[in-house]
Amino acid sequence: MFLWILACTGGATSNDTGWATTLPTVPEDELCESHDACEDWEICTDEGLCESGDENNDLEDAEGILWEEVLTGYLQTEGDQDFYSFEAAGGEWTRIDTTPTSNEEEMDTLVTLYDPLGKVHHVEDDHPWGNVSTFDTVMYTYLPTAGTWTILVEDLNGLGADNSRYDLELREVTNYVDEPDSFNDPGYELEVTSSSSIWAIGVLLEENGDEDHILLDLPWDDCPVYLVGSQGERGSAATPTVELYPEEDLLYLRKEGLGLEGTAFYPEVDGGAATIVASDADGEGSADHWFYVYVQVFDEGYSYTHELEFNDTIDDATDIILEASTNSSGSAFEWAGFWGAIDERGDEDWYAFQANGAWYLQVRGQSDSMGSFLVPEIEIYDPSGELVEGTVDANDAFPDTWNIGPLDEGRYSVRVTSADVSEYGPEFYYSARIDVTDYEAAISH
Repeated sequence: MFLWILACTGGATSNDTGWATTLPTVPEDELCESHDACEDWEICTDEGLCESGDENNDLEDAEGILWEEVLTGYLQTEGDQDFYSFEAAGGEWTRIDTTPTSNEEEMDTLVTLYDPLGKVHHVEDDHPWGNVSTFDTVMYTYLPTAGTWTILVEDLNGLGADNSRYDLELREVTNYVDEPDSFNDPGYELEVTSSSSIWAIGVLLEENGDEDHILLDLPWDDCPVYLVGSQGERGSAATPTVELYPEEDLLYLRKEGLGLEGTAFYPEVDGGAATIVASDADGEGSADHWFYVYVQVFDEGYSYTHELEFNDTIDDATDIILEASTNSSGSAFEWAGFWGAIDERGDEDWYAFQANGAWYLQVRGQSDSMGSFLVPEIEIYDPSGELVEGTVDANDAFPDTWNIGPLDEGRYSVRVTSADVSEYGPEFYYSARIDVTDYEAAISH
């Protein structure tokens, strides 16, 4: 019988086999007494050691952040989550953004906002418009109730490292529609001062039937105007809807479900004033019926060729010049865009272009998806003036056509008109693209 005697020393512990294991001894002068003694991405453990980590990993341990404050945080480990809390009086319009300050090429922050009851109020990955170069995530939101609100910052793919550092900023914004307002007395006026800038404007529909009005001061002629909604999850009961009026009795577009259902766009709005009317698709309103409208205006006309009236016959077709290019696989194609409106009763818009023989033709476009009222009918004619087989009549959207061909070399024509001859005006508009390819394209939906 053997008797094993284990010596107990300050650096010894037991492992699962019962053998003594000696841990590295840290000199007392290197032990930490607080987190301040460690690196920014580290915390001081109960054993007095600095280790990678933080202490804001759940709702209960959220780190406080003040209004107009910028805090630096780290996503140190895989799946790390950082929680921050702040107090709100209710009724604030806010912007929350994150900016990676190291390891930018890998970080992709996702921001979630929880209301005082712990329910998800808003989720945003990028900017509501999409990616922007300055920030990683930008969340615009409205806080309808008072209490403690909580922000969660994490990486979309769960990545983490000691150098995954970011800045978090919380601020209150004043770009929202004031009540009461009307078409002739709008609650917010946006003076457009630079091309392609993005402006965010808050809308609160406080009662049933409420409409908010935003006046655009446009300094240029033929301005392409984009109206965008949030792509993220919102704690709002509204179905965001926008209309665009260059004049009180002249409607250009109406887009329901702005954001998740797409973008509203009018190719060219004359300089001067235009008004956005924001509402709920069902005419409802409450403290929870809110959303943001993001506005972008350009100082040059739309890049696609505008129809040149009168182009109501195949002989008077607007000429389209195709531009040569190659795709990522090195295959050749030629393309061009065009747009127009069925602005008179019985109007027909014709376009013509030169096609390479033995190539294939795609014509793809949009109308209702960008706020147009048009249900278009499209026809394609070959160089002899014969209708090309495979032409599609639209039911509720611009009808895309794919891989017509192999083509004969010569002049092809596209005819666009309304499926209902009684529907016409500037709000019955469309935008389309022609591609002539030396390959059969993969059909997308």
